[in-house]
Amino acid sequence: MSSGSSGHSGRTASAAFLYSFSLLNGVGRLALAALVGVAAVIVSTLMPNDVFASEQVKKDENSLYILNWSDYIDPSVLKDFEKEYNIKIHYDVMYSNEVLEAKLMVGKSGYDIIAPSAHVLKRLAENGLLLPLDKSKLKNLSHMDEDKMAKAATVDKDNTYGIPYMELSTGLAYNKTKIAALFGKDFKVDSWDLLFKEEYLKKLQSCGVAALDSPSDMLCTALLYMGRDPESTNKQDYTDAAHMMHAMGKYVRYFHSAQYSNDLASGDICLAPAWAGDAQLANQRSLEAKGEEIVYIIPKEGALMGYDMLAIPKDAEHVDNAHLFLDYIMRPEVIAKISNYVRYANANKDATPLVDPEITSNPGIYYDKETLKRMHIVVPPTEVERIMTRTWNNVISASSEK
Repeated sequence: MSSGSSGHSGRTASAAFLYSFSLLNGVGRLALAALVGVAAVIVSTLMPNDVFASEQVKKDENSLYILNWSDYIDPSVLKDFEKEYNIKIHYDVMYSNEVLEAKLMVGKSGYDIIAPSAHVLKRLAENGLLLPLDKSKLKNLSHMDEDKMAKAATVDKDNTYGIPYMELSTGLAYNKTKIAALFGKDFKVDSWDLLFKEEYLKKLQSCGVAALDSPSDMLCTALLYMGRDPESTNKQDYTDAAHMMHAMGKYVRYFHSAQYSNDLASGDICLAPAWAGDAQLANQRSLEAKGEEIVYIIPKEGALMGYDMLAIPKDAEHVDNAHLFLDYIMRPEVIAKISNYVRYANANKDATPLVDPEITSNPGIYYDKETLKRMHIVVPPTEVERIMTRTWNNVISASSEK
């Protein structure tokens, strides 16, 4: 699943670069990489000094090497950890799951903590590239939400290799004022109908509809809407989903996985399937500009969700320090500070009272138990990913012919 643009600038799923910097010296470098195969060659052939700042620093017992998404942690959390434990953090930033995966595949990653999305964690674990967590060193696991840990366990059996860091979802974002003007102030937006039914799309085209350019998000959402299994391995299901989406293709202005957030904020579009963080960011920007409220919902038919995880590579050199950091992150007051900074839900039940009410009161971000039952973590096998890609290309092609 591509849920990941995650509402801060660096967690955009469509980015194809890894920007590496040392938290301590502020020196940044670009590592060119987009696809796993290409990235693996780059990572294995370039001099380490050209790629990862963390590899420039001599490793010692009081160090910890972290690779995380850009702008995805409150910097004060890192400083507080360093001060409390007298451990120096060397912090690198990534914009791509593919480069993270390639780095670990090559070996000798140089990292003690990494932040793969859930589907990537699954692959890394299956390839023997992750260290099982020593839960005896993670006393703060007791703060984690049991239901959310159970969701994560559908990808990481028994929560063996990772802890959920931030929670992602793919819902529906819309301009409250413009939708009310089109359908009436009492019209309730609670269904994917607005995105898939032509009777709604005809009206919505006047204020603008966009769609994600993400095969897994869009096709699996369509399957949910149709009452099909979002993890279907049946090729016909994807053909049927594509056929249903042809109506949508006639009316959307564009397919793009980043532009829609800015366009919602500026009022250029009024509806789009969206990642939770992007929708929050759009609303924040719109209100700051004295614009209209952007609402994010989880439709009644269900939606996709995922987690960015924290895990320890098998070749980590500072395993004890890594466990200290994971346990520290699970302190309710610490993870709440991070959620308030990045504006994403976390999976720590005791942190919820400490998170900004503007975030926790949004049912599309902090969902109740009934909504959680309608959320699906989807990890398509390789053969299904190929079917999705071909099917999605057909949807895009048909849309361009409108």
